[in-house]
Amino acid sequence: MAMNVCVFAVVLFLVPALVVGQSCVPLADPTCSQFVPLGTEIFVPAWTTIEALQIRSNRQLGILNFSPTLPDPCFSHGTQMTCQTFLRPCHKINNVSVPIPTQPCKTACAETYVSCGHLFSAAVKFGAGLFFPRGYAPPLNCSDPPLDADAGNTSFYTEPFQTYTYQGVNYSLPCIATDLNPPPAHPYCNPPLKVVNRIKTHLSCAFTCPLPSLTDSQYDSVKIMQGIVGWMSWVGTAFMIFTMALDPNARAFPRNLITMVACAANVAAGAIILPTMAGYDNIWCGGSDEALVPKTKIAGIDPVTGFIDIVFSISESDLSFSSSGCTFQGTILQFGFLSATFWWAIIAFNMSFELLLSKRLPIDNRWWKWSRFFMYNVIAWGLAFLLTLIPAAAGRIEFVSGGTYCFVTNADDKAWILTFWFIPVGIALLLGVTLFIVALVVVTVMLITLRKVKELCLLHLRMFIFIFLYLFLFLLIFSYNIEIEKNSGAIHDGYEKYFQCIFYALPDCSLSDDVSNYNLVMLKGWAISSLGVLLFLTFLPGAITKFWYRVCKAIYMVGKDRSPANLQGLARVVVSAQTSTLSLDSDNSLSLTEGGGQEDEEENEGLSTKDEEEVEEENSSSSNSSD
Repeated sequence: MAMNVCVFAVVLFLVPALVVGQSCVPLADPTCSQFVPLGTEIFVPAWTTIEALQIRSNRQLGILNFSPTLPDPCFSHGTQMTCQTFLRPCHKINNVSVPIPTQPCKTACAETYVSCGHLFSAAVKFGAGLFFPRGYAPPLNCSDPPLDADAGNTSFYTEPFQTYTYQGVNYSLPCIATDLNPPPAHPYCNPPLKVVNRIKTHLSCAFTCPLPSLTDSQYDSVKIMQGIVGWMSWVGTAFMIFTMALDPNARAFPRNLITMVACAANVAAGAIILPTMAGYDNIWCGGSDEALVPKTKIAGIDPVTGFIDIVFSISESDLSFSSSGCTFQGTILQFGFLSATFWWAIIAFNMSFELLLSKRLPIDNRWWKWSRFFMYNVIAWGLAFLLTLIPAAAGRIEFVSGGTYCFVTNADDKAWILTFWFIPVGIALLLGVTLFIVALVVVTVMLITLRKVKELCLLHLRMFIFIFLYLFLFLLIFSYNIEIEKNSGAIHDGYEKYFQCIFYALPDCSLSDDVSNYNLVMLKGWAISSLGVLLFLTFLPGAITKFWYRVCKAIYMVGKDRSPANLQGLARVVVSAQTSTLSLDSDNSLSLTEGGGQEDEEENEGLSTKDEEEVEEENSSSSNSSD
């Protein structure tokens, strides 16, 4: 009874001297729950809040977490000391929490130094992992600890018991019961982080794949969009290839160049739809267990708190995932897009070549045609293969932050993606546009001379669509990269603060739209997925529709009357072909897709004869007038 009276008296006299403006608040943050259980009443000095203490504690834990040279048991000792110095439990008297902090023991401080040696000594010198009372700054000495003004000027690191004297009454309060051989620290990682085991060091928090550059819902939207558009491109180009394989006119040179473009676009679309079959985690990340621990470096000392601060490396070489599946997707995608672009430029070259040199070279000669076709295949497929093989073999095809597919990396100051993507594509686009313009000018002059206004309009319409198709898609892809480069400073700072927020377990971590560029990411994903479907829509109203119309018509005639003539007509649709050139005496010269079938041969021959007569008459009249 006498003892209870004494304890009650100590509480009455002790509390007023120590608790002015101070409080005990239950711990709700699980980050330190291994060493300070959830729900523990935490001592909160009058000058701060429980949220601020938790943030500062998490910040220092983040520094320990990402120290690449801090092995266990040093990491566990440091984690325990950080939690128990920032989040000091309130003492309980008669089962009532009073705002008197339970100070860490001096032996625990000394044991931490012994365990970590020079590593932790150096860290503590900069203030890593330890709480400093007001009025003190690092370095801290365990044998000569500072006095804590918030706890009645008692020693911060105490002996097993610390004596409080008030009005002649002494009361001994114990220090924190610290495990001198703590179990391996198991860091609490806030989503989207996960715990990974770092080789030769300790457990750590790491990014999962894909990186949180976009929200989960934004990633889902990108996956749905690319999956739908990618499948439409693959099916559309597959139908084009099937049709052109059956259509004898499409098999003839130079119409088969369009078939090569469709094949290349089909390959690119196959790479886009690959994750829908093999799984996005398997292709992008190499499996759902992949994680990434970013590199860090010391940024300096915080002038307000006196603690060190760290920054995260957000270079693409440090924030990328790679796997065999990712390399395969990026290789196929780059090969398909490069070859499609090269075939586009080759079509422009072939048109200009035939229009300008048709009277000087035997362009209608069968051997000459197939030798050119063979050479074009070597250039388009061979050059694309070479430009794809080198970065793939060097391991420079990766899945990067904010990406929606695997591709050539931006690392090394963008040297790889410039050399093996932007420069070859830029040269092909510039060459193709120039040659298309030359071809359009030549054909326009000839068609105006022959007074073929309808054919002229059709030619320009389809040609402009074909040119605009490529320019539009690559404009979207280039605009994304231009915007990223233009705002690279703001984007870098935004990602750095965002990653710090996540690793320090701060509340309300998010990326602004100016940093994530979600709309541009969607546009780039759509552009890279839609080449095939746009190509299909461009050529559907022409040769594809006409061919299937002739097939259906021939099948109908055979079904109606199985006469030898009708059977021969069906056979001619898929067997016999017109001579196909880009000269003015062939229907192929008037459009990339318009073409005569067997049924149009007589009409085309009549038109050709008439055209030649008109040209001769005009030449004759010109000669007479000049005389």
